[in-house]
Order: sequence, then C-alpha cells, then structure tokens
Amino acid sequence: MKALSHRKQQKGAVLVLVTIALFTLLGFTALALDGGYLILNKTRVQDAVDSAALSGAKTLSLPEDNTHADARVAVEDTLRAILAGDGFGRVNVDTDNLAEAVTVEFSLEPVPFEHNDTETARYIRVTLPTVPVEQFLSQLLIDIWQVGGSAVAGASATIKDPCQIIPLMMCVNDATPPSLDELQM
Repeated sequence: MKALSHRKQQKGAVLVLVTIALFTLLGFTALALDGGYLILNKTRVQDAVDSAALSGAKTLSLPEDNTHADARVAVEDTLRAILAGDGFGRVNVDTDNLAEAVTVEFSLEPVPFEHNDTETARYIRVTLPTVPVEQFLSQLLIDIWQVGGSAVAGASATIKDPCQIIPLMMCVNDATPPSLDELQM
C-alpha cells in the first residue's frame, strides 16, 4: 500500500477554512447590523421619553394648578404624537394601550427620586421599560431584543418663573446650519 503524498493530505483544507471564515464574517455582519439598529432604536425611545418628561414637567409648572392626572395626559399625548412620527414605524409600542406601557411617577425631589403621590410633588419620572426591537440576522440566535428609556424632569428651584422650563437643545429643519458666530451670540 502506497502512502498518500503530503499534497493529497491537504486537499480540501482550503474549503473548510473558507467555510469557517464565511460563517464568521456573516456573524460579524449580523452583529454590526442588528447592534447598530438596536442603538438607533434605544436613542429614539430615549428621545421620546425625554420629550414626554419635559411635557409633563411643563404641564405641572403652569400657573393653572395642573394636577398629576393632567401631567400623565400630557406625557401620554406627547409619546403618542412622537411615536406616530417619522422614524418610529419600527418601534413596537402599542400607542392604543400607552397607559399600560409607560410608567409615570412623581417626587418631591429629583435626587434621590422617591415616589410620592402628593399633589405637592412637582418632579416627574417617565419610564418606558420594555420596547421590543425588530431584528434582522441575529433573530436566529437571540429571541427578542428590547430597549427602554427613563427620564426625570421638573422645574428648577433656581428659576423664579416656573414657565422657564426649556429644552437644552432644539433641532431645526433648516437647509443652512448656523455659523459659529451666530451660535455664540
């Protein structure tokens, strides 16, 4: 019996290496695609919750003696409007049952935030704990990815006029961005 040459023993090894490399590349592609999509949706949910908390805090700070129920309505209306907008079509939140999905709590102090239902509590925390995110390739390995968001808002004790609650930044749909000189004014 004749022994196989070294060359014939190596035949087919390249096919195995290419197959392993292809599956590895496919795995990293799935991770990059789904991971980026997860981060995008986490940012979207956090932005929506931030806006809803600001809306609730603004409602509580108005001079018309708004109650916690009015703030809850403002939070839900804001979330419903945002989630119905562009870019939120794939964020899986049932806007018809939004009261069950979102948690709205009130506190006397922002830090530490201790839940308090007395009407003198003027700080609000809005939490959207579990929002399922659609997946592309990683659904073969991971059942469901979920994101969530939480935000606290309220009138600042140093601001004498309670109607001065304003966001730190607002985006404007403008064709020409402002120059640095305009921003520093």
